[in-house]
Order: sequence, then structure tokens, then C-alpha cells
Amino acid sequence: MTEFSLEWHGEEISKEVLKAVEQQIKKETEVLLGASMVEVPFMDGDLQTSGDTDISIEGQKVIGTVFYDTPYAVRLHEHPEYNFGNGRKGKYLEDPYNALEKQMLKRIEDAVRFVLSGLNL
Repeated sequence: MTEFSLEWHGEEISKEVLKAVEQQIKKETEVLLGASMVEVPFMDGDLQTSGDTDISIEGQKVIGTVFYDTPYAVRLHEHPEYNFGNGRKGKYLEDPYNALEKQMLKRIEDAVRFVLSGLNL
């Protein structure tokens, strides 16, 4: 007769994975913010200095947000036809996100894989 037993530590695993995802998403929002900073329209610096990140957790979901907080941020973002010069342009968040998305997702996946491989429960 062969016996097999399994002790499930699902709650502890979930906590560790959620923590790793939160930490990595925080890093990735900073990467995206930095990439957008070189494209955001610049006149007096108000728009650029309003850039920030936020992390929130809703249940098992981690949400990373990168934003610019001026009344005109959305208008400038949504008009790529404007000529800002010096490499500055509309879509200053969308374009860097599209360029970095696969790399960012891979790093988040790697962070989860690292945590799971190191759990000693």
C-alpha cells in the first residue's frame, strides 16, 4: 500500500505571489513613467513634473497606473498630430507602453516564477 498526503498552503502562496506581483508592477510603472518622460510634451515642465504612478490592490488583482495630472494631459496625449518638437509628442504614454509591454509582462512572470520556486512550505 502506498500513501500519499498533501498539505495545501494556498493562502500563503497567494500572499507571497501577490506581494511579488505588487513589487514588480511598482517597478514596471516606474520604467514606463521614465520612458514616457522623454516623449511627454515640454514647454515649462508642468506636464512632465505631474507624472506619477499608483499601485492599488483589489482582491487578488494588482493595478499599476501611470498618469500625468494636469488639466491638459489627456488632450495633448490624444493629439499625435501636434508638433511638439525635440522628440516630444502625443501618445507619450501609449507608445512607450506598447513598446515595453512584452518586456514588462515577462519580468512580472519571472518575479512570480522566482517566488514560486523559492517557497518552502
